[in-house]
Amino acid sequence: YSQVFLSIRQHALELRAALTSKAKDDIQKIHSWPSINSLRLWGLILSAYPSENQLCPLIYPYVQVTLAVMRLVPVPKNYGVRFHCASFLNSLSKSCGTFVPLGPPLLEPLATTDMRRVLQGAKLQGTVC
Repeated sequence: YSQVFLSIRQHALELRAALTSKAKDDIQKIHSWPSINSLRLWGLILSAYPSENQLCPLIYPYVQVTLAVMRLVPVPKNYGVRFHCASFLNSLSKSCGTFVPLGPPLLEPLATTDMRRVLQGAKLQGTVC
């Protein structure tokens, strides 16, 4: 419990620093592969032991931190991070039986102007996506 708690807390502190400073280095620290793999590890552990009384209270902070990482910088370059985090949360939701609101973070990329341009270009060419 203590290792998971400290890691999630560390992610939350780094996330808060990135949100307040908006510095490129802080954001890259959150979206780095070691950070994403750490979220993956803790998501797998929480998914593997959903009925453990000690780990159950950590599900909510993990979900909140992971959702915040998904929405940190909503640009097309970071959609990969968003979809990785969504898969972590989806497996956690499935194993724990808890609801995780993944609809809005996953639908936001479809509403961007870049995606609309791609879809309009496909319609002009006569192809169906």
